[in-house]
Amino acid sequence: MVKKFKINLKDRKILAELNWDARISNTEIAKRAGLSKKSVEYRIKQLEKGRIIQSYYPIINFMKLGYVSKKMWFRLQYVNNKTKREMEEYIEKNPIFGWTLWSVGHYDFGISASIKKEHVRFNEEIIKFCERFGKYVVKKDFSETITLEEYPWSFLLNKKRGGVFKIKYDGEEARIDVLDKKILKELMKNARQSLTEMAKKIGSNYKTVGLRLKKLKEKGVLLGTRAAIDPQFFGKDWYKVFLKINYNEKNAIHIIKKYLIKQIELAYITENVGGEDIDFEMFASTNREFFKFVERMQEELKNVGGVSKYILLGETISKIRYIPEE
Repeated sequence: MVKKFKINLKDRKILAELNWDARISNTEIAKRAGLSKKSVEYRIKQLEKGRIIQSYYPIINFMKLGYVSKKMWFRLQYVNNKTKREMEEYIEKNPIFGWTLWSVGHYDFGISASIKKEHVRFNEEIIKFCERFGKYVVKKDFSETITLEEYPWSFLLNKKRGGVFKIKYDGEEARIDVLDKKILKELMKNARQSLTEMAKKIGSNYKTVGLRLKKLKEKGVLLGTRAAIDPQFFGKDWYKVFLKINYNEKNAIHIIKKYLIKQIELAYITENVGGEDIDFEMFASTNREFFKFVERMQEELKNVGGVSKYILLGETISKIRYIPEE
């Protein structure tokens, strides 16, 4: 969390734009925020320097590339700081693992990975992890993602903003070549870098890179790009809530998602097989605020589903990536 760093409404407008489109031009941001281009450039640099903007990442529909997303949640025991560092180092050295983090609540630790269908690599790596750290593991739960929906961080302007990036399998895989893969990997390093920068790094030219980016979007592979922003700077904690569905109620999932989409606190909705049917992520300023949200939701959705468990998301070990870097 950054201290003694003040931002105003103009900064929030910049963050809101970058949070939903990391490749938006400074000129366009300037128009929407009512600022000069130079002011936008300066403010973005300050927001990056202050670690309010932590990174820029692409939203890749990995399912269109033949990948599936698997997650393993752990409840741990007897873990001290030394053990935590050892676990983090182990995860960071393994390119198969994606978004990995610490949490507080029903689970203490979560690992995710995008791997090719019918591939046993994730299971093999989890077994190795458990062989190394098994004495600390009390319980582990597995799930596989069916759909993942990302929503704008509406709390930045305290106003609900429309839009969704939806990762799902539509029955048809997209074909990409070596150059496409290089472009995606560069975006995973920094999704806001210029076409010229990317072209230089991968041995191409900016026109070709620009055309390939357009094609990747048309194929439904590259859904968008976003700025990863530190919610704690705004006094927001990040929660994940796991739901069980009452399938005796017609259209239960649709009813739940329709309710969640209207909430300004919403960040993500995931449908799963294994584990809970749906989980969603949200922001709240205090535990009290979070519990009040859950209480209201339980009352509204009491006939179609309910909260199974929840966690407070903590320190992230590895950055967001939707396909392996290997």
